[in-house]
Amino acid sequence: MGTHVVVQYDPEAPHRFAIEGWDVKWVDQLFTVLGAIFTLGTVTILLVRLLAF
Repeated sequence: MGTHVVVQYDPEAPHRFAIEGWDVKWVDQLFTVLGAIFTLGTVTILLVRLLAF
């Protein structure tokens, strides 16, 4: 609490903003890869169960 952050935004479109220090791309890539793996696993299990019966 009480931490100062720098926020950059477009005055004509204030919903577009950027917070300095949030440029960690590997975190986004990690969650994307994990999400893809879980989705593929779920779809595979569902197809196996549907085709096995």
